Amino acid sequence: MIPFLDTLASYSDQLVNYITFGLLESMHSMYLSWLNGNHYEPNVVGYVFGGLYVVLKFLVPIIIFNFLVSSLTKNLYIRIIITAVFAVAYAFLWFNPISEFEHASASVTNFYYFLQDLPSITTEPFIFTFLTNGAVVFALQFIGAYICLYVFFALIGFAISALFWFVTYGKSIWSISEKSFKIYVAQLVLVFLFFYALSDSLHAFTAVAAFVIGSANIKEAFYTLRGYEKYCYNQGGEVICRWVK
Repeated sequence: MIPFLDTLASYSDQLVNYITFGLLESMHSMYLSWLNGNHYEPNVVGYVFGGLYVVLKFLVPIIIFNFLVSSLTKNLYIRIIITAVFAVAYAFLWFNPISEFEHASASVTNFYYFLQDLPSITTEPFIFTFLTNGAVVFALQFIGAYICLYVFFALIGFAISALFWFVTYGKSIWSISEKSFKIYVAQLVLVFLFFYALSDSLHAFTAVAAFVIGSANIKEAFYTLRGYEKYCYNQGGEVICRWVK
């Protein structure tokens, strides 16, 4: 890994440990301990989620690159051409879908069997001395980590919402984007956990950023190509936006 990215990954891991109070790291350690003596050939579940991971990992840098290009030109067709060239170059020079698929499929399969073995795994006492069942401990750690991550992304969402509200003199970013704040934050957490489980915290944060950028631009690009324009108006103190021709 490039030294800068290696350092960034280290800081990213530390941030995740602070956010989740070490819960994700503890879950990861439990899994690695089990993995030392258990490996399985990929199954259907592994192939399905492995394929999904490859597709998403391929799209993440392309979405971010398209976002950077959009800051240089607003011409949608030029953006599509430049992004397409980057996607082809990325596919041939940096991205190996076969090795990525094999790795992801094997990882998902092993984790699938790890979840099945959890009830029979005995762990160190967790919180209370009688909590030593692997399934119970893992479930509690997952719930705790999920809540911590949800609060973290929600706080960032609140900060961005407050800044948007201040800049636009009282407009809500969620009414304009037509998104539910609670559901959107839950989606961010799931994206983070999916990439964290199959890669690392740095890739997980990058995937979240790509999800935010992509969800804001894909719909816009689709309607723009069809000749629509976004029209926003104020109705009863609420900003309502519609796509019209």
